[in-house]
Amino acid sequence: MKFKSLLTIGAAALLMASCADNKGKSLEQITDATPGDSLVYYFGEINGSQYLTMAQNDSTFATDAAKRSYVNGVKAGLNSFNPNDEAFNRGMHLGLQMARNISEFKKDYDVALNKQVFIDGLVEVLNSDSIKNMSDIQREFNRIMNDFSSRKETIDKENAAAALSKEAAKMKLAKVADGLYGGPTDKKETAQIKEGDDVTAKFTLKTVQGKTLDIPLPSSLKVGARNLPIQLSDALKTLKSGQNGKFITTANDLFGRRAEQFNLAPKDVIVMDIVATIDPKTSDAPAE
Repeated sequence: MKFKSLLTIGAAALLMASCADNKGKSLEQITDATPGDSLVYYFGEINGSQYLTMAQNDSTFATDAAKRSYVNGVKAGLNSFNPNDEAFNRGMHLGLQMARNISEFKKDYDVALNKQVFIDGLVEVLNSDSIKNMSDIQREFNRIMNDFSSRKETIDKENAAAALSKEAAKMKLAKVADGLYGGPTDKKETAQIKEGDDVTAKFTLKTVQGKTLDIPLPSSLKVGARNLPIQLSDALKTLKSGQNGKFITTANDLFGRRAEQFNLAPKDVIVMDIVATIDPKTSDAPAE
């Protein structure tokens, strides 16, 4: 059965019971359930399970109020679907996408986009006699977005630097380099780690609130390699082989634009516990 058909079934059921509560039923409690009922029921269970998985990573989705709101949103979408008007359905889908984009743009760039101006541009093109030159439109769009992105990068960098400096003062850590504070936490009479050394390293990353970050980092690496964040190389170069170190940096310094992939804000301060040992087989430093 096609997804579109499933939506049609779901919409029909909801239109007949739009005032029903959100308590739900087991499949056994549904009177005279047909194979179609079973299929769409399991489809609902699959999506409910996916929601709960998402809620494990963001507790704001785990509340009863959030679950009710989610169900109401699903109902609104199902009831809005019109099986006889695909143009409307496509427009509704675009409207939802743009509403999300506008909300996220405000959050990311602190700029409120005007919904009516979006509609004006859309309708202007639809009412024109010919298709606009997409290359020109895309070029102007990209130019403006690049300006917004550059401004956001500057603001993110300034906010991250301020947050890091404040946290370093609280933790009484010395500055190592831009975007990095800390140093060794024990003494070792071994070789100093330097640029170009191959090392075996263990990293433990946490937020300043103590939450462990499950972010994969290489265990075998070359100090100063292009694919290694400069903050990690700078931290390693303050240590001797086998020495422990404690450092702080920010999500912006360590991951750049990829910070959001790890559910981190650019200004989030990260605590790094590091121990690294020079590999004597590939480095010219003396073995321990």
